[in-house]
Amino acid sequence: LHFKITQRATMKFVVSALTGFLVVTISSAVYVDRFDQIEAAKKSNDKVITIRNLQVPAGVLLDLQNLKPGTTLQFEGRVTFGYKEWKGPMVRISGKNIIVEGKPGHL
Repeated sequence: LHFKITQRATMKFVVSALTGFLVVTISSAVYVDRFDQIEAAKKSNDKVITIRNLQVPAGVLLDLQNLKPGTTLQFEGRVTFGYKEWKGPMVRISGKNIIVEGKPGHL
């Protein structure tokens, strides 16, 4: 009887550890490497948006406004902008409790 109780406790620990691992993998990032993916990324339920090697068309705003609360916005690789003389801002970022990070090698 004592052995069975110990075995159950061990099994609970493994299940808890496994559940914790699954929770971590479920909260994944959405990767944006094409300009047309930005709106879908903003609407997704992912808490991390990673923008990598993105080419923004000339004269177009990189609109990262109204991000969901608690979103982490990561820049990885290069973000380049097509050439056009215009008055608008190139990038706008807004939202509540937003974290903006530059990954190694970002420009």
